[in-house]
Amino acid sequence: MSDNPNKADKQMEKQIFISGDGGLCVFNLLPPRQLGLQFALISDRFDFYVDEHFKTRRRTLGFIRIWRKIG
Repeated sequence: MSDNPNKADKQMEKQIFISGDGGLCVFNLLPPRQLGLQFALISDRFDFYVDEHFKTRRRTLGFIRIWRKIG
């Protein structure tokens, strides 16, 4: 991390921590309906992070020329 707390805080917000071992414990403790709800919430948060990523990093390829091979 960096010495600048603002930069460190922003970097922590971009990271998602999901432990594989924690997921295994969840499978044993929750019935299927609650498990589906938990994964839906995780998926919703992940979608938010992906959307933010693409909003902040707009890139363009420019013009693409496609040529047919002759011969």
